[in-house]
Amino acid sequence: IKQVTGKEYALETYVEHALEEKSSSKAASYVSITENGKTHWGVGIHSDIMTSSVGALVSAVNRLLTGEVLLRKVKFASRVIVSHWDLFK
Repeated sequence: IKQVTGKEYALETYVEHALEEKSSSKAASYVSITENGKTHWGVGIHSDIMTSSVGALVSAVNRLLTGEVLLRKVKFASRVIVSHWDLFK
């Protein structure tokens, strides 16, 4: 995932548990990763614990990437508003 995204993050937290007490229960996995001091959480749920774990990591990385895209959009929008402020006076 790091090679594909080009991001250097650190795995901080990994927790898993069964959602029910029976043997066919799905597993829930929780992962937190940090990059540049910011923490991003992800959750994965699946009947296979490995799939659940990978899903949690992908979810956390997706939040990291989505947060960056959202921040760029907010910065762009604020520049547009500031550059066109005279139109609104």
